[in-house]
Amino acid sequence: MGPLAQDLTRLSHASRDEARVLLRNLHTIKGASRAAQFHDISALAHHLESLYSEGQLEMLEAGIQTLKRDLEEYALAIREVFGSGQPVEPLNRLMDLIQALKGLMERQLAAYDIKLQSLAVTDALEALPRGLYECLVHVVNNICDHGFVRPLQKGAPRRNAHISVTGLYQGPHATIEIRDNGQGLNWNRIRELCFQRQFIPERGRPSSDVLFLDGLSTADSVSESSGRGVGLGFVKQVISAWPGGKVTLLDNDEGTGTLLRIEWDARNESPKAEGL
Repeated sequence: MGPLAQDLTRLSHASRDEARVLLRNLHTIKGASRAAQFHDISALAHHLESLYSEGQLEMLEAGIQTLKRDLEEYALAIREVFGSGQPVEPLNRLMDLIQALKGLMERQLAAYDIKLQSLAVTDALEALPRGLYECLVHVVNNICDHGFVRPLQKGAPRRNAHISVTGLYQGPHATIEIRDNGQGLNWNRIRELCFQRQFIPERGRPSSDVLFLDGLSTADSVSESSGRGVGLGFVKQVISAWPGGKVTLLDNDEGTGTLLRIEWDARNESPKAEGL
């Protein structure tokens, strides 16, 4: 997470375009910290997001310095724990990444008495691109929050979660498909967002592509895990940098809920995903 924090000191005086990128990085630090149960760092990152949105720039600058210092201290503590000559193995398989995120999903859902009933992973991929773990942090956050927690808070019946993740090759392309049985996409809200932003999807692309724009969310409030319209923007930013990389959000073709599909050109496999 350290590299994501390096440029955050510029956030208080960044241009709009640069601020978008930096806010994505901050949001990713928050999500990855929650996944690793670094709750104080996650809470601080969430507070910094609020300070930026409220325009409290002096407090933001001081808070960013605290965040960077805390991240350095955590990194030092981790090196001391694992500093006996035993390197931490990088997570180079999709199944390993999903298992690393299972606890995050369980805790996020359990806070609302929702169970992760099943988590099925089919992994035929031989290599993973850099940045995939950070993308998956945002994806599972969105699944839990938008698919299960927010509907429950609005009075929908409680439903336990069934999530499946499939990594496979389709011709020259590597594909990861993530399905859930949550509430699914709010297409009426998506159409409203397209109208508000005057967004017209590219030929052959779904209107849900609007959700990958910064600052847009189907949620009507901000929570610690989602609602700022930043996470999916980070996902698209990272995946678009891969050879042939693209990400698509659709209705689940196997039932209720959503399907998020990640694709890239496997003929030019990127370096494998880094460890946590």
